[in-house]
Amino acid sequence: MGTRLVSLTYVRANRLQVGFSVSKKVGHAVVRNHVKRRLREIIRLQAPQLKNGYYIFVARPEAAEASYMQLEKAVNSLLRRQNLYKEHSTESGDEQS
Repeated sequence: MGTRLVSLTYVRANRLQVGFSVSKKVGHAVVRNHVKRRLREIIRLQAPQLKNGYYIFVARPEAAEASYMQLEKAVNSLLRRQNLYKEHSTESGDEQS
């Protein structure tokens, strides 16, 4: 599943592990590293809310021209569409009176 900037492959697992793929089609080494750094930071901030599993983010060539906010929006959209955020419970556990 993907957007015009990035695609995501997810496999359920017992731990959280994330990988990034940015091919030479995206640009030269400096551009690819810049895209990877942005994606890494976006996921670092999101990691506590993500379900366990293996996440593989693949940057598309359009990602080279995208701003941080555009990449963040694309990643959040993918995570929401695949329902990969942890469920937030409003209960405070097993309280007994």
